[in-house]
Amino acid sequence: LEASHSKAFTGQQIVLNYVLYTRQNIESYDLLNEPDFEGFYAQPISDIRDQPQRKVINNKEYYVQTIRRVVLFPQKTGKYTIGPVNCSLAVPVENGQSSFFFRDTRKEQTTTNTLQLEVQQLPPSPPSTFSGAVGNFSMKARIQKNAVVTGEAIVIRMEVEGDGDGKIVQSPSFDIPEGLEKYEPTVIRDETFVKGDQIGRAHV
Repeated sequence: LEASHSKAFTGQQIVLNYVLYTRQNIESYDLLNEPDFEGFYAQPISDIRDQPQRKVINNKEYYVQTIRRVVLFPQKTGKYTIGPVNCSLAVPVENGQSSFFFRDTRKEQTTTNTLQLEVQQLPPSPPSTFSGAVGNFSMKARIQKNAVVTGEAIVIRMEVEGDGDGKIVQSPSFDIPEGLEKYEPTVIRDETFVKGDQIGRAHV
């Protein structure tokens, strides 16, 4: 188990990778259990596009492959232990009976390490406009036209994108000039997408 951060704030994205290190061919694998993600909102990423790599550890070359990825959003402070995960491996056996369509295998079981994660409280005295979203965010705003007649609506479209927990992102508040009436914003698109080895969230 490998995590992008060992310390994080509540709401900050942590990427948890299940990584297989092997020096021999593996026919298949089966994860026998999932960690207890109590205290976290966990979202698995099904489409992992990482390319296999080779890595030398203690003068030995290993074949390295990420086999599962879960994104964690801490919900409360504290110290947490993640794992271990048990994994069953099917290892090919060269006994002269294998063919193009069939290969004999033997079962091996391995267990991952455990991870210690510490979730910290957000800094004190946040600004009054802070909604609780933690991460890297960007926002775009535009209007369809900048000249209207009396009674015609001016629609401001705002799009927020980032790697934090987008569920708690709120529309920014701002003052409007006298003579205009403001209506409560509505969400027209809220989607999650994979961006590199993280997930992003778009909120429009």
